Amino acid sequence: MSVEENYLETILKKYFQKNISLIIDGEELKSGLFMLYALTIYSNNYYIEFHVKRDKKTDIIKIPYPFKAEEYEKDGLLYLDYRISTLCKNNSRLINKIETATRNISSVNDNKFYNKILEIQFT
Repeated sequence: MSVEENYLETILKKYFQKNISLIIDGEELKSGLFMLYALTIYSNNYYIEFHVKRDKKTDIIKIPYPFKAEEYEKDGLLYLDYRISTLCKNNSRLINKIETATRNISSVNDNKFYNKILEIQFT
């Protein structure tokens, strides 16, 4: 049995040993030298672990697996899409149901990735 590489893994492999900046809402979350990634499962949720070398230590940055990824190779950009509209393929009834169901759940609304796009810059 062989394991096939997915679209996101194919993209990430191109950027090993490049400088990386993780940006959401115009604010840089982390930056450093991109050393390694791992696809993992924590508490029944899928995550990507970025191993980023900063100063003299390596940080492990866990981010949720996105609903969609878009690469702009010429610009060294990768967008990870966590928007509800992407998850629901712009179905307004589903979007409204999710927004209504999560409106008063602070753990959802406080999540920095909820209904956002994470920009990853590689240089």
